[in-house]
Amino acid sequence: MAVDTSIPLSYKPIEVENPLNRMAAVQGVQANAMKIQEMQRAQEEQNQLRALFSSGADMSSPDVVKQAMQISPELGLKMQAAQMQQREQQTKITSDKMKFYREMLNGVRTPEEYVAWSKAQHDDPDLGPFLASMGASHEQTIAKVNEALKTPGGFQQLLL
Repeated sequence: MAVDTSIPLSYKPIEVENPLNRMAAVQGVQANAMKIQEMQRAQEEQNQLRALFSSGADMSSPDVVKQAMQISPELGLKMQAAQMQQREQQTKITSDKMKFYREMLNGVRTPEEYVAWSKAQHDDPDLGPFLASMGASHEQTIAKVNEALKTPGGFQQLLL
């Protein structure tokens, strides 16, 4: 009788999965889940920013920057930096214009020239809003000139 070798050779020892392989697989799944969460957060952030910016809000408003900062701190900081740079530029422009008009005052000799000089300042697109924010108006200048003309040497004092 022939010996059937398939029965004794069919025995397989118990195979134990390597725990390191199992741990690596779990970590891979966790990493993928974290990437998906990051992508979802980024998409949600983008949607919130889109809603904020499409609402027609004034981008230079501190409230809009505050809201953007809450949604995306990185973007909020960039917006703050841009606003700061814009304010610095506007301050320099205003300062330069004030120096320019101060130099022009040296050529003013009559009350009419003084009123025209004042009007030019208030009509200036850069300097006018600054003067208005300080509470100065062209009408106040006219009143000062009229008051100065009532006293001897008053106009000359006004020019100083």
